[in-house]
Amino acid sequence: MFTLILIVVFIFSFTGCTTSKTATEATTAQTTITETTAAETTAVVTTVPETTAPAEVSEEVATSVVDLATDAQHYENTEYTISFDYPAVWKTYSKQDALSVNAIVADNMIVGVTKPGSNYNIRMALTVETGGPDSFSDDQYRNYAQTLDQASPGLTTNFQKISDDIITIGGVRALEYVFKYDPQMGTGLDEIRQISVVRNGYVFTLSCGAPVGEFDAVNKAAFDLIVRSFKFE
Repeated sequence: MFTLILIVVFIFSFTGCTTSKTATEATTAQTTITETTAAETTAVVTTVPETTAPAEVSEEVATSVVDLATDAQHYENTEYTISFDYPAVWKTYSKQDALSVNAIVADNMIVGVTKPGSNYNIRMALTVETGGPDSFSDDQYRNYAQTLDQASPGLTTNFQKISDDIITIGGVRALEYVFKYDPQMGTGLDEIRQISVVRNGYVFTLSCGAPVGEFDAVNKAAFDLIVRSFKFE
């Protein structure tokens, strides 16, 4: 059974023909979604540009990533053969760490990294789901983006989609889905950059989030460093 995980406040699963919502934690919900082909999908179509390489970044952004990378810490997971770099001043945290302080957390979380002093409001969390295919086509990623377009507004408060795109991360095609929502934790509106990538029977999801007023600055440096350095060993 193949499930594709979103790790913010909800989890979507490609396991059935209808959509249903069940509470799993105070800040978590689950929806069951059909995995369809492009021809079968009847949702509102989201046009996604074709790309064959990571999106170009400005010289300013590239420079900021290089600066952070100079003293970056390195995370490596031998079980899933993945790794990435993150800012030297940031710290890693586990699912248990997040639960202990009532921070945003999801099932199947491998690791999170957060900016000290932000109370987990500026963070990246990585989850994994097993039992998937070896890879996902661009059309399948587009279909998945369409299911998110339909399901997300009903599962989150003040949901606002910003964009979706097919990108390359660690040499593998992936879906990048950016949106805003209210996590209902008294922290105001968050902006999330979520990247889902299917590889060798695993579905990895990186969720990079920050308050809307701080997201752009963090995304240009810390989140870009994590995403651009992410590797499948």
